[in-house]
Amino acid sequence: PDNGNAHNQLAVLAVYQGREFEATYHYFRSLAAKQPFMSARENLISMFEKNRQKLQEMVSPSPVTNGKAGRSNGHKNAHHGHTPLDTPEDELTAEELLDLFCVGFVRLHGILFTKTGVELLETIAPPTLRQLGLIVAQKNDSPN
Repeated sequence: PDNGNAHNQLAVLAVYQGREFEATYHYFRSLAAKQPFMSARENLISMFEKNRQKLQEMVSPSPVTNGKAGRSNGHKNAHHGHTPLDTPEDELTAEELLDLFCVGFVRLHGILFTKTGVELLETIAPPTLRQLGLIVAQKNDSPN
């Protein structure tokens, strides 16, 4: 559509459903339309900030609880109670790998769009690109 409002609405729905990857696409389409929906910019920045915090929680240990150290995000996998960031990529399930890739992909776009945290590009881009390669390889190896 020529009006970016439709894509903004699709992005808002995607955010509410926890699909940041899809929301990123729709927010950018909303801003790139012939008639951009300028409020999408604030929505996008807000989503990028939540993504930044989500990634930070994935890499920073939470306070000790009941005598056991854990991660603050609660997203633990079957690999000895660690988060996907603690697990070698070849041991992640396809779903965990895709989730991890999506978080990194959105974070990279947040850095580039807001021009903040640019020093993190060298840290975040290589594993995100490697994860994309693994996802593509998994898709190529799976039967149609």
